Amino acid sequence: MKVNSHLLRWSRQIHIYLSVVLLILLVFFGVTGITLNHNEWVSSPVNTETTININHWPKEQTNKQQALLFLQPLLAFPLYKTQIEFEDELILLDWQLAGESYQVEFDVERSQAIVFHTHYGLLAKLNDIHKGRHTRVIWNAIIDISGGLVVLFSLTGFILLIPNKKKLKPTLIIGIASSVVLLATAGLF
Repeated sequence: MKVNSHLLRWSRQIHIYLSVVLLILLVFFGVTGITLNHNEWVSSPVNTETTININHWPKEQTNKQQALLFLQPLLAFPLYKTQIEFEDELILLDWQLAGESYQVEFDVERSQAIVFHTHYGLLAKLNDIHKGRHTRVIWNAIIDISGGLVVLFSLTGFILLIPNKKKLKPTLIIGIASSVVLLATAGLF
């Protein structure tokens, strides 16, 4: 099969530069792909509890936005993506991060907050980042873009292989055999 030399030149350039861009991401996703399969490697969660006394808490009816604005400077974490609920004299916050979480109980009557922090360890954090779980929108975009770049990287590698008749047939056999094994072990056959 003959491939256009212009297409080969562009494929080579794209393949080379994508390999540099994707190197760190592929290593990261490869390593965390392994750690995702071994939950026993993840350390036990560490729980801490901190009490904060709140001065000048506005006792009048506070809406969610006012409560968040008032509470933000008192806490050691940003309040984006925070679940907030009002129950009688309590304000409850739940904030999830990759590998950790915060639950906060504000007792309006006593002007006191109890902060419960759970840290699941570095491997749990990296595994959550791998999955895009409790991460920022920009990281989710990076995951999507990386997936597209890996597809482009694979296609340009295949295009570069086409003119090499010696290696094309054995590579196709290995590729088809490994695809069959992957699909069979995933239970798709």
